[in-house]
Amino acid sequence: MNDPLKKYIRAHREDFDSEAPDPAVWDRLSQRIATNATPPVRSLRSFRRGLLAAAAVVAAICLPLILHNRSDRPLAVAQVDTAASEEALYDQEIYHVSQIVNIKFRELEKIKGAHPELYQRFSADLQKLDTAYRQLKDQLPNQSNQELLLQAMLQNLTLQIDLINRQLGIIEQLKNESHARTTTHI
Repeated sequence: MNDPLKKYIRAHREDFDSEAPDPAVWDRLSQRIATNATPPVRSLRSFRRGLLAAAAVVAAICLPLILHNRSDRPLAVAQVDTAASEEALYDQEIYHVSQIVNIKFRELEKIKGAHPELYQRFSADLQKLDTAYRQLKDQLPNQSNQELLLQAMLQNLTLQIDLINRQLGIIEQLKNESHARTTTHI
């Protein structure tokens, strides 16, 4: 209650309540209420008609512009643009998935010192998949159906991630077993 106006109003409340508005004000209010007893009702039909008219105007302006722009560009160019954008999406996805493979492989490399024979077996399995991926990548520029080849490359990378995840799971089991053996000996 630091507001001085509120303090003043509360202190002088009786002074404000004792005054009544001018009777002419009440008369004007009652006349307005009597003449506008029911507010004007607007029909939804007129609103819908307005929306349809606005949509028709927008369509009449935009449709010729869209058709004109489409007719200037040959169909083959439109297909190439679509193919290029799809290839760019695949490139981005392949990049991100390959980054995940690299991160997971670095996790796998941590066992190199503790379990070198296991690391060698895991690396050999990954090397097979990586060799297949590189072959697919080499075939990409010469392939007519590049989308199919890009899908195969993504699938290969996904298989690599799955394999590394399984291998990391095996390593985790080994750690848990060795931890359980050390705790039981204590």
